[in-house]
Order: sequence, then C-alpha cells, then structure tokens
Amino acid sequence: MTMYDYRLWTSALAALRPPPRPPIVEWCKANIRLPDVMAEPGPFVPTRYQAGLIEAFEDEDAEILVFEMGAQTGKSSALEAALLYMIENDPGATMLLQPTEGKVKQYVKTRFDPLINAAPTIKHLIGLGANTNGGDSNTHKSFPGGFVVTASSQKPEDLRALPIRYLFADEIDGYPSSVRQEGDPLALAMRRTATFRNRKIAMASTPTLKKTSRIDQWFRRGTMERFHIPCPECGVLDYPRFPNLKWPKGEPEKAKLECVHCGHAMSEAERQHAIELGAWHVTNESAEPNIRSFHATSLISKFETLEKIARKYEEGEGKLEEVKSFYNTFLAEPYDFGDNVTVESSAIEDAAEPFGEFLPPPIRFITCAIDTQDDRLEATIVGHGGEGEAWVLQHHVFTGSPGELAVWREADALLAATFKRKDGSRLPISASCVDSGGHHATDVANFVNSQKQKSHICVAIKGVGDRSEDGRNGYPTIWRSPNGLKKLTDLWLIGVDGVKHNVMRRVSKPKGEAGRIHFNASLEASYFEGVASEEYRVEFVKGRAKAKWVRKEGVKHNEPLDCLVYNIALATKTKPLPALPPIGARPQEPQQLSPGERLQNLYKQT
Repeated sequence: MTMYDYRLWTSALAALRPPPRPPIVEWCKANIRLPDVMAEPGPFVPTRYQAGLIEAFEDEDAEILVFEMGAQTGKSSALEAALLYMIENDPGATMLLQPTEGKVKQYVKTRFDPLINAAPTIKHLIGLGANTNGGDSNTHKSFPGGFVVTASSQKPEDLRALPIRYLFADEIDGYPSSVRQEGDPLALAMRRTATFRNRKIAMASTPTLKKTSRIDQWFRRGTMERFHIPCPECGVLDYPRFPNLKWPKGEPEKAKLECVHCGHAMSEAERQHAIELGAWHVTNESAEPNIRSFHATSLISKFETLEKIARKYEEGEGKLEEVKSFYNTFLAEPYDFGDNVTVESSAIEDAAEPFGEFLPPPIRFITCAIDTQDDRLEATIVGHGGEGEAWVLQHHVFTGSPGELAVWREADALLAATFKRKDGSRLPISASCVDSGGHHATDVANFVNSQKQKSHICVAIKGVGDRSEDGRNGYPTIWRSPNGLKKLTDLWLIGVDGVKHNVMRRVSKPKGEAGRIHFNASLEASYFEGVASEEYRVEFVKGRAKAKWVRKEGVKHNEPLDCLVYNIALATKTKPLPALPPIGARPQEPQQLSPGERLQNLYKQT
C-alpha cells in the first residue's frame, strides 16, 4: 500500500466515523422544550444543580446514579432530559419503571408523550426502530438503535421480559418489598442490565421511613453529593440545612437562611442568586465503586421560597403525618419514628384520672367507635376538646355473634345515650363508626343504615396501613373509599399506622400538656392492656429493614387500641352536635319579634 493509498483509506474511514456526541447539557438546552402541561413551559433551561445531575450521565465510571431529592427540585425534568439525549445520541434498550400500572399510564400520558411531542428531533425518531409489540404505544416506543418500555414494579412479567441497557427507576420507595414472592422488584429490574458493560441505572425517589427507605440506603452507598451554595457575605460554600432556616414564630414571611460560618441571614433574593453560583460536592470519600448519589432539599430549589418552606413547617407542627410529609418531600429526609415505639399498660393505668359523675368541662363533642369480632362487639366512647385533647370515657364489650340482632340492639342503645355536664345539659354522641372487617360486612352495613334512618351520623370504616396506590405514605388520616361496602353503604378508610403513632405519642404526654389523651380511672385493667397491646418495631427480613406495628408477645386482644385509633381518626371529620337541655327542663320560649324584625328575617330568607 502506497502512502497515497494509506491516506485515502484513513480519509474514507474518518468520513464513516460518527460525529462526536454533543455535550449533554448543551444538547438538552438546544433540543428540549417543556410542553404546555408543565409548570414552566418553553425552552428547557436547567438550573445549576439540574445541570450537574444531567452531566452525571456522561460519567462513564458511574454505572448507578442515585437521586434522593425533595419535591419541586426539578429532579424529574433533569432525568427526562438525560433520557431524551440518549434516545438520539446514545440509543439502547431502556426501561422506565414506575410503582404501579396506574402510575405507568399516568406518566406516559401526562409527561413522557408531551415531552416527545414538544421535541421535534425526538418525535420523528419514535416508531422508526425495530417494532416489538408496537412502535409507539403506552408501554413501548421504538427508535433507531433501541426502544423504551414502561413497566410496573408490581408486575413481575414486566421485570424479567428483556435485557436492558438503561434503567430509569422512579419513586423506588413506593415499590413493594417483594412482588408476588419473586423478590425485590428493583433488584429484578437491575438484573436485566447485567449483560451490558456500558449500562446506566438511574434511581430516584423522595424518601419515606428511616431504615426502610430504599433511596436513602442507596444514597449512603454512593458519593453522597450535596449542592453547596456560597454565602454572599463570607463567600464560604456550604449546603443549606433546615435548622439554619430562621424566622419569628408565626411570621414565615420573615424567614432567612443563616450561614453556619459567619451568621449572615441570607434573604430569598440572595439565596436565588447563590443557587446559580453553587456546585455539587462529594461528602462520602468511602463510596462504593461506580455509584454516584445526590441529595437535594427544597432549600436549594429555584421553584420554592424560604417563606413557603417555613409556612409549610408551621402548618404541620403537631400533626404527625404532615410532619413526616414535610421531612420527606421538602427536606428529602427519611422520617424517624424511632427504632421501637412502645407504651406500657401500667404507665397508662397509673396516669388514669377519676372523671366523676359529669363530663370533664373541656369536652366539646363525643364519638364512639365499634370493633367487630366473630363473638362480640367492643365499643369505646371518647370525648374531644380543643388542641387535640381527648378523654376515654367508657369501653363496652357486647358478647354475642354480630350475625344476631342482640348485640346490635345493645350497640343501638349505647349510641342513643347522652352524657351529663355539670350544668345539667347533656351531650349526645356526635358521630360513630363501625369496623367492617371480618365476616360480618353485611350486618355492619345494615346497622349503619339503620342509624342513618334515625338521623345519626354513623359510618362503616376499615383500617388500612398508611399506603396509597403507589405504596407511598401519602393518604390523609381518614378518607372515603370510592367502592363503598358491598354497594350497601359508604365505606371510610382509616390509615391506622400513622394514627397509632399519634395515639402512642399522646397517651405518653405528661399531665397539663396540650393534646394529651386522658383515661377514666373506672376502666378495667384489661382495657389498658389492650391499649398498650402493640409496639412499633423495626425488624430485618432477608437483610432488609422493615418497620411495622406488631402485637406484643402474650397479649391476646388489641380491640381497645383499635377502637381508640378509630375514634381519634373519626374526630378529625366530626362536626360537634349542640348540647341538649337538662332532663325535665321547660322548652325555651320563642323570642318575641317586633313586626319590623319579622319583616327583616323574611327578607333574609328570600
């Protein structure tokens, strides 16, 4: 081969060589447009911290990228930008993993499809690749060199179908611990990438509970990178911490972020400017190889304000589920209930108080909760006052099968009872609920409907773990089921896990502290044993921490605890009924109105 031939040959090879890939962030700025359905539609302009997340996908040494981030931090947009870049510039077999089938459909419809349609360079590629199960559908989109499949963490057939090079696993704390006894769905999906040396696994989520949070465990295995911003006064880089957010109580609009080095109180405008001067810094020098992990709170978000963060914290103070939600979604921190939560029955019984003949004066309204067992009903009556304070007045056990009318007659008489105040007036039961679990749902529905015919507020309820459709602890304390109870009556669901934490915290409060639950000294010892029948325990199952409420060893009955939990939840939806006059009191004479006043009332009515 002559020198001329060699040069000709190398020139021909150079002409066939694919063009160099553009820098990922620059490509995203030039080619991605956020659709109108998103909060800030228009050209994609990543923030400083979003750019750092996107650039991590170019790191060839990082096989696993972990994003433990709060809500409204721009996490989803950054991951989606990286995905679109790969479709055009480095295509391959890709899986998008969501917690449930419903989330898969929602994500494709509300985010993924609009993103593709708003990016012309990507839109024209979809449907042009090898067509497997359809080139452009809700679950499969093909393009030259690869495809994207969307999958549910609850369907094992989705997780073992195809080898994949890219895995985007979203909201992984919402995945079940095991899918149909086949194991951890995240681990199953990650195995699909094993044959690719150039694989890339991105997992993202807001955290849930400490010691059980998947995303937090993965974050601590990686580089634990945090976004540092400079203080405008001393110039030192540091990552913002919530304890350094300061404001006068009740005045969140005055919230400032205090520098830990010089004490400068950073305003919202200064914070926004500092974010664009910040950078990601590794905080774990002993990270496992090939794992980069990132953590971001709302304090470094361009989409939140210091006032909003402070206000949200104040709104949730004293409300267990809202505090937990604040830690998870604003601070991106797993909430710590403690390793074990337990209360001793002797401590509750020792603190019980004699209520006497009359209701304690602070009681504003009364509720009753009935638990259904195969051989009995158990009912607890609770009075409620201001600031969450409560008084357990009575507990009853009606022996007999709920399939027979006798026990329901006793329950009916109990719900008709009134309770005397010191001034002689009487409080009726404002609302009641009946547990529909077990084998007597039809009997429960019939009883509830009979109470409604008497104009009593009575609902069928069912206790469930604090887990929403996608596995997250996001439900309120009590909410209406869309399905009802066998189509016979309405059904309300109660998130018992969170309410149990609320109850255990409140029964342990010292006398005189707001929100305490008081107990009548006349209650039997077996009742106090039932209230203290469960403990919240962190256990390790197959090497993974799992936190749950479990019955203590040797304790047979937990119905007193269940009834108390149902009452506390029901009280959040109860409107107090007015007090009744003393028995034997003469009806109040109607007020005599002047003709002018009668005419004015008639005008108001019309």
